[in-house]
Formats: sequence, C-alpha cells, structure tokens
Amino acid sequence: MASANDLLKVARGELGVKEKPAGSNKVRYTKWYGMIGPWCAMFVSWCAAKAGIPESVIPKHAYTPSGVAWFKARGRYHKSNPKPGDIVYYEFPGMGRVSHVGIVEKVHGPRDITAIEGNTDAAGGRTGGKVMRKRRSGSIIDGFGRPNYGKSTGSGSPGEDDVKYHSGYIKKAKSLKGGQWNTIPWDAVAAGDVNKGHPGILKGAAHYDAKARLRVDGLKAGGAVKVRFVEAHKVKGKWKVDDTAALQDYNDTAGDEYLTLNSGPDSMSKGRVLWLQVRPTSDCKLTQCAVKAFTF
Repeated sequence: MASANDLLKVARGELGVKEKPAGSNKVRYTKWYGMIGPWCAMFVSWCAAKAGIPESVIPKHAYTPSGVAWFKARGRYHKSNPKPGDIVYYEFPGMGRVSHVGIVEKVHGPRDITAIEGNTDAAGGRTGGKVMRKRRSGSIIDGFGRPNYGKSTGSGSPGEDDVKYHSGYIKKAKSLKGGQWNTIPWDAVAAGDVNKGHPGILKGAAHYDAKARLRVDGLKAGGAVKVRFVEAHKVKGKWKVDDTAALQDYNDTAGDEYLTLNSGPDSMSKGRVLWLQVRPTSDCKLTQCAVKAFTF
C-alpha cells in the first residue's frame, strides 16, 4: 500500500512546474484530469494517482469543497494537529468557502505547516500557476483531510471509504433557447455512469456531490443565465423534474466567463436521475461544459 512518504516523493518531484503559457491553466495535471481550470486540487489528485494511492484513500477532485465534504463524510477531517501526508484545505479571505489545497510536508505547530501546493506563487496566491513549497499558519487553514493510508484495498469488496467518480463533457457547441430550461446531453464520458448522448449524470439511490463548469457565447448584453442540477424520473414514459438540487444565478453577464455550479453533499432516491439544466435570457450557444460528480 502506498504511503504518505510515497505521496510526498511524487509531489517534491513536481516543484517548479508551471503553466505554459502563464495564466492559461494549461499544465500536465489539468490535461490528465480532462478539464482546464484552477488546478490545485487536480495537482493533489494527480500526485496521489502517480503514487499509486487509490481514490478510496484520496479522492480525485477538482473542486476543493468537494474534497472537504469527502473527508468529513468519513470522519477524517481535522481542524488541527496535522501529520505529513495530510491534505490541507485553505479558506482565503473574501472567498466565503474553502478555495485552495496542498499536501502537508512538515509540521511546525498545531496549525502551522509547510505544504507542497499546485497553482500558487511567491506571494502565496491560489491561482499563481506554479508548484511551490509554502509555509502557512493560522486562520487561512480550514482543516486537514487525513488519508487512511493504512487501509487495505484491492480486495474488490466495497467499504465505507469507497467512492465512485462520474464525469462527462460536451465536444461541440450546443444551441440554448432563451427563456426556458435547456437540459444538457453529454457527448463524451470520462468516467462512471454519465450517459453518453443523454443528460443523465447519476442514476439511482446515492449520496453525491456534483459540480458543473461551463461557458456560453452570444448572450445579449446585460443578460442572465441560471444553472441548476435537477433530479428527474419517468412518469408514464415521460420525464418529470422532481427536485432542484442546486441553483445558481448569473446576472448581467456577457457569458464570456466560466460559470460554475456545485451541489454540495446531497442524496437521491431510487428511480431518479441527475441532470444539468441551463436557462439563458436569450438564445445563445453553450460552448464549453463539463460535469464532475462522486457518489459515496
């Protein structure tokens, strides 16, 4: 079984790696993950995979709150007294949520550590574009995920630390009708139960955490976009939306920035499927869209 030392050995070997070109989020970790975007959590996930650590020990994730939720769901999230090899999550001032992550390398005190982090810089930012070693302490640290490195895996028997990943994305731009909810079908499946050619992300009874990231083009100036996850089921052969799992409004947007939606930890009953829907105020194009989710 891979250990904390194995994880740190891989991470140390990545020190100095940076985006090319600067500000592009293009780096080997985003390519491996299959999604271009802020990559601190993708870096941690990549290091774990390269070290041979299974996703039942360190979750593969791109969205830092999802990682926190995963460790909390397993009783493995701590506010102090870290150990080398722990996954440290930070809450930067003004963000209102966890927004950065690293791997604890050295412990100097109950909440004082040196970590190896992706997507930082000399000033200690969270989108700096480089793998660096950073010392941090105090209130910026939200907590520490404690991987269960000692857990035996590979038996094929599911356990409480098992997690399954689901991801899909579109390959071609899709037309969106203004003033109505557009359900997004997936052109390609990267993992799990995402249904190619259909909108299904997850199906059946499950505890889940899902995230979508998308861009639209051609929205009229001053327009707005609503994005939501919904749970649906069939009634007499027709799909019916039962519940809105998460909703985000983007007002007065040109649609040229990335829009994101996160469900947070949630659950779904038997017979339901999870969809992503987008509602713009005018006709436009969905040019990029990817969904990531895990069930546990």
